[in-house]
Amino acid sequence: MRALWSVVLLVSLCGCWTMQASGESCPVLEFADPEMMGDITDAVNLAFADADLDGDLDVFVMESFQITLLENTGTPTSEWTGTTVGSGAWGGGIFARDVNGDGFPDAIAALQAEAGVGWWENPGGYGEWEVHQVSGDYNTYWLEGVEDVDGDGKVDFLVECITSIVDDGWKEFSDFIVFKNAKAPSDTWSEISLASDVRATTGDINDDGKVDIVVIFRLTEELCWFENDAFPVDDWKLHPISAPHETLGNIWPMDFDGDGDLDVAYRSFGSILSAWLNTDGVGKTWLPAPGQIDAGDDFGALATGDLDLDGDDDVAFIIDTTPGPGPAEYLLRVMRNGWMGEETWLDLSEAGFFDSSLSPRPFVVDLDSDGDRDLVVASPKRGVYFWENLCVP
Repeated sequence: MRALWSVVLLVSLCGCWTMQASGESCPVLEFADPEMMGDITDAVNLAFADADLDGDLDVFVMESFQITLLENTGTPTSEWTGTTVGSGAWGGGIFARDVNGDGFPDAIAALQAEAGVGWWENPGGYGEWEVHQVSGDYNTYWLEGVEDVDGDGKVDFLVECITSIVDDGWKEFSDFIVFKNAKAPSDTWSEISLASDVRATTGDINDDGKVDIVVIFRLTEELCWFENDAFPVDDWKLHPISAPHETLGNIWPMDFDGDGDLDVAYRSFGSILSAWLNTDGVGKTWLPAPGQIDAGDDFGALATGDLDLDGDDDVAFIIDTTPGPGPAEYLLRVMRNGWMGEETWLDLSEAGFFDSSLSPRPFVVDLDSDGDRDLVVASPKRGVYFWENLCVP
């Protein structure tokens, strides 16, 4: 089973490059005790959007067999009202974007088996969320992104279509598909195959305002990226990043060195975060990073953002404290970026707080709209938890 989930992240390497921080920072990074959000007892993934257009962020929760919307009704965010969006068996990935152009964020998720990709239409108030199915021709789907890939003002779906699991534990992908939104509202989508037998994620590698796709070709282990030429989608330019040098199981486009462009980071040796650096800013010249970030223990997922308001990005890891076979125990660990020479670690949950066969997922987001970024964790066995950032410059 896929252990990590692709997220577009920003991170700065600690102690390897110097950069100028801006604004006032928090001398001490502190968080309030965690609050459980709503009555959710099983959270696989999250998406954030102002679903009711009342000015604050709401949370779409992908549970094992349904999607629930947690409506933000309190300030600070201690009161949440749950509404069922849809039910069924999910594949991977959930996003909240306006699909039909009516101004309200809809919910988009991949479906298991041969059910395809679905989007649930936001009723814009009270009422049922109508589900629309896009395709059902493949065995399993993994939703990697919801973006306007061709600049026509309508979001498209970027999807991995999975056929089987091979002997070494990798998933064998038949195609990376762009489902192009033909009209709004739309139940008619064109299916464009971009690459075969890859693992993939998304990010604007050349900083031109259009989403690109980063891939690992499963059989050769080559790391490359497809440059978004807007149209035609099936003829995007393929650029190399690195030849095979080690197994790259999971990749994240992120600003690893803090220079303002996206690099491609990857996990190596369990606890080490390494990267290939986008040295020219447009994805044509790549060099291996001269330094690494050591999480201290095996990490199962990560998210980043400027938690202490000092101008660089900090890292939140989900640490596996019991690596090996059997149920795992996870810990939420935050590393304050130490580019001035000091790294600060905060362990925000005791070992065993998140105990599950699936890794919880962290998110860095300003959930209470107070100007600093908070931490939210989705746990497959515990629900959704919120750590309020107490940062006061």
